[in-house]
Amino acid sequence: MSSYGIRKLFIGQPQGHKYTYMLKYLYPERAIRKVESVIKETIKSIANHDGFPHCFTIADLGCSSGPNTLLAVSNIINGVHEACKEKNLKPPQYQVPKGIENNKLNINIGKISPPNVFENYKKQFQKDFTTFLESRSIEIVRGGRMVLTLVGRSDVDPHGNEGGQISNLIARSLVDLVKEGLIQESDINSFNIPAYNNYSDEIRDIIYSQRSFSLDILETFGVDMDPYGAGYENSKVSDEPINHGKRAAKIMRAYIEPVLVTHFGNSAMDLLFKELEKNVDEHLATEITNAKYEAAGELAHVKEIIKWGTDYFLKTFNSTADTISQLVAQVGTGDTSGGTSDPNDHTCWMRPEDIDYTRPVTVCSTCSDLAAEMAAALASASIVFKDNKLYSKKLVHGAETLWKFARNQRGSYSAGGADAATFYNSTMYWDEFVWGGAWMYYATGNQSYLYLASHPTLAKHAGAFWGGPDYGVLSWDNKLTGAQVLLTRLRLFLSPGYPYEQTLKTYHNQTSIIMCSFLPYFTSFNRTRGGLIQLNHGRPQPLQYVVNAAFLATLFSDYLDAADTPGWYCGPNFYSTDVLRKFAETQIDYILGKNPRKMSYVVGFGNHYPKHVHHRGASIPKNKIKYSCKGGYKFRDSKKPNPNTIIGAMVAGPDKRDGFHDVRTNYNYTEPTLAGNAGLVAALVALSGERTTNKIDKNTIFSAVPPMFPTPPPPPAPWKP
Repeated sequence: MSSYGIRKLFIGQPQGHKYTYMLKYLYPERAIRKVESVIKETIKSIANHDGFPHCFTIADLGCSSGPNTLLAVSNIINGVHEACKEKNLKPPQYQVPKGIENNKLNINIGKISPPNVFENYKKQFQKDFTTFLESRSIEIVRGGRMVLTLVGRSDVDPHGNEGGQISNLIARSLVDLVKEGLIQESDINSFNIPAYNNYSDEIRDIIYSQRSFSLDILETFGVDMDPYGAGYENSKVSDEPINHGKRAAKIMRAYIEPVLVTHFGNSAMDLLFKELEKNVDEHLATEITNAKYEAAGELAHVKEIIKWGTDYFLKTFNSTADTISQLVAQVGTGDTSGGTSDPNDHTCWMRPEDIDYTRPVTVCSTCSDLAAEMAAALASASIVFKDNKLYSKKLVHGAETLWKFARNQRGSYSAGGADAATFYNSTMYWDEFVWGGAWMYYATGNQSYLYLASHPTLAKHAGAFWGGPDYGVLSWDNKLTGAQVLLTRLRLFLSPGYPYEQTLKTYHNQTSIIMCSFLPYFTSFNRTRGGLIQLNHGRPQPLQYVVNAAFLATLFSDYLDAADTPGWYCGPNFYSTDVLRKFAETQIDYILGKNPRKMSYVVGFGNHYPKHVHHRGASIPKNKIKYSCKGGYKFRDSKKPNPNTIIGAMVAGPDKRDGFHDVRTNYNYTEPTLAGNAGLVAALVALSGERTTNKIDKNTIFSAVPPMFPTPPPPPAPWKP
């Protein structure tokens, strides 16, 4: 079969003209426009000859820059499409590596691409880049230099997050169209983008093996998906809110659409890039969230901590089974009633690694509250680890097993005189059913979970329709407030409608009322003179509740911002989202030192913080001496500061008069907890960084949720006479 080439002749620009900038692009553009008709006629002659060849080569030999860079090639591609349409011919496909037919639901190297796909793409790139170097070596004079800029990746793993973000997002958008019945799955499976993101070592190896060039410098740098985003000096081009996803999607469309049109046709393009806009927006928002942790050097650490917890949970029951009859509820005891001196977790003051007394295991067979809470933890973590499909799937399965156990074998884990009732007594399990049901729905997309979480009877049992002194306070015992905020997110961003709308609207309204109760204009909760809100009504250990409220207030304000809603109503009065953030900031500022005592209640932050933290490991010196159960009492009762600083731990906090006693034995002031620090980290991350329209990731949490409305039927087949 014959091969054809179309070459472009360029006319140079005049030198020294006072309108040089304009003419720099105007003359080449006019030249390209002049020969456009010739190009189209040439293309038609090729089509008339014997149809387009299997391999159709376009060679742009010009030196254009600026807006004309792709104009000539674009004219050629458009001419090919017009000729094919006129002659009823299938357009020639862009060349991709052979042997990648099994790259299902991907259009390049994706996270789930088989290993052979990467190998074949890599081989094709090695071949093409070697040919490129050989050709250029003939053209360049001896001693000449060549500077190349290539799209690549910084991760050696081609399946990693940087391997092909753009192609992965386009593939995801195409899959979204498949779900809506707009394109066929087979269309995606038969399409691959002819592009390879190389790794720096691969470039180096090819240059050394080809031997036409020596390598002087090889550097890598990153460019934001939205090149006009953060760091670009003219990023604020108008007073309109910046939509980075929309802007990035437009840029992608400019260069990738011609490739997609040849395979998927014009009709799907607008919808495809609308989906891409949403997915890019989600991706960039996720990057923002991750960037907050990365900026603190904590992203990997935080995920490691989460995995430590989920791995532990998976060991407390038969996580490979579909059905269980019991799970481990507690390890150790702490009851000191009756003056017992038997060694346990409260009577002893020892380092955890030195414990040598018996720690009994408590197993429960009716503990709906604990099981539903664990199911929520595993389900939410499965979204965090969705880039690790095997582990995420394992977490979802464990969550489903726990959920079934929680629903089928009703009861409270602290009932019947259990040791846990003394310290972490559970008042009910209905709130865990709402909380767990919401997370199970987000993790699986199974609407039965949403149906339960939004059922009016369950909402009533959980207390969604009544107040009470502790209403609106998120704690380890009551998850209702968190569940209501979580499901308000669903209503704001997906609007599932009937049959969920009535209860979701109630959750939304109750969330608004709760946010009103946090504001200083209302009297639901008192405040200390220093400004600390008393969510536990003056009882000890207030800070764990305060940080939770600060987090939820910031999160709700972000939800409203992302929904283009400037605020919410408290009765007849309208308050902007800025008011909520101000509340959160003042509470966190109080905790970090803006209080009457000028004390930071986070250990290690600032110059004035608690030195006698109620913590065994922090109070006992690291001296290779093992202290017995009561041998550590001398460190517990010592007035000396802790020898080990437990940096980052938030203590229980001040009393209702802003007073604080830095005494190790007074745990009501100096005890840190996991529950408290979890809320603190969440609030700090939510408040950190610049406030933008991409403050939150609106979509990743819903990645398993199918379209909320029935998929429309496919269009009928073309009529044939």
